[in-house]
Amino acid sequence: YVMFGSHLYQLAFSVFTADYDQQHIVSAVLSHVGSQVTEECGAGLDVLMGLAKDPRRLKPMWVMVETVLDHIADFSKENTRKAWSLFSALIFS
Repeated sequence: YVMFGSHLYQLAFSVFTADYDQQHIVSAVLSHVGSQVTEECGAGLDVLMGLAKDPRRLKPMWVMVETVLDHIADFSKENTRKAWSLFSALIFS
């Protein structure tokens, strides 16, 4: 189910191109990242990493994505690495 949900979020982000719609999609993904469930958080970070492959899509929402830092202290080591990889992808692109 995780793969399906991740793919669905990425597909929705591609189909709904209005800024308002994309902000809602990113907000929904961030709610998973902020959960205390390691697998759910990791799946949300994977979705964000997928969107960050084309940084122009996610950079306008930097302020929203930055809220990941509010939860980073609760992340597992793997999810912490994913979060820093996400920030690196967005910053150095």
